[in-house]
Amino acid sequence: MKAEIEEYDAGWTCTGTEQDIKNSLQRIISERSLLPQKGQNALALSHRYQWDKIAMQFHKKLELLLE
Repeated sequence: MKAEIEEYDAGWTCTGTEQDIKNSLQRIISERSLLPQKGQNALALSHRYQWDKIAMQFHKKLELLLE
């Protein structure tokens, strides 16, 4: 989802490295005035997804893992 988050300016992204996570958290703190706008953008992005379908797919995957 990184590309979509960046496209919609719906939050902050990072890789999974410890240093990049730290840098991203520092950016969030220093850019906290952007939280309301990024929150609105994230809500707009969320409307692109069919959450019921995603939940069902996730549930099926969990059932397979538990078997």
